[in-house]
Amino acid sequence: MASGVRPALVSVDRALDGDTLAAHAQGKRFKIRLAALDNPECRHPGRSADPAGHLCRVALDALARRSWRELWQDPLQPRLDAYGRRLGYLIDPATHADTGALLIAQGFAWAAPWHRAFALPWYAPATAKAIREQRGLWSPLMPIPRGPAADRILARHAVLASAGKSESQEPSHQEQQ
Repeated sequence: MASGVRPALVSVDRALDGDTLAAHAQGKRFKIRLAALDNPECRHPGRSADPAGHLCRVALDALARRSWRELWQDPLQPRLDAYGRRLGYLIDPATHADTGALLIAQGFAWAAPWHRAFALPWYAPATAKAIREQRGLWSPLMPIPRGPAADRILARHAVLASAGKSESQEPSHQEQQ
C-alpha cells in the first residue's frame, strides 16, 4: 500500500455479509467493509437478500472469522462508507494474503469497477479468472441462483469476451506502481 501508511491490527469476530465483518481493536467494536469488491447481499436496508448472499457470507466467515488481520485503508477511498463502516483491505500479517483477493479467487465476490480503488488492477483479472474457471458463484453446479447482481457481472464479462476485450490480462509492472 502507500508508503508511510500504517495498518491497524484488528481482531475479526465474524462475517456479517459477504463483504462486511464485525471486528474490534483497542476495546472498540466496529464494522469493516472490504474495499473494491462486491457480491450478493445477505441483507441490505430496503432490499431483499440475493439467494447466494448467504454462501458469500459463509465463505468470508471461513476466511477471516476469529483471526487477527491488518486493516489497510484504501488511499483512493474515504475512511468510512455511507453506513459508517471502515473501508479497507484485510491482510493476514503472517502470509500477507489479502482476504478480498482470496474471496474473489474462490468465486464468492467480484471486482467492483465502479469504485475508484487501489486494488482494481489485481481484483479485475482475478474476477475474470474465477469466472473462466467456474469457481463459486460462477459454477454451473451452483445449487441456488446467483442473483441479479452476479448475473449482470457474468453478462458483462461475456460481452467483453465476445468483443475481444479482456479484464483477465495481468497488469504490467508499470500499471501496478
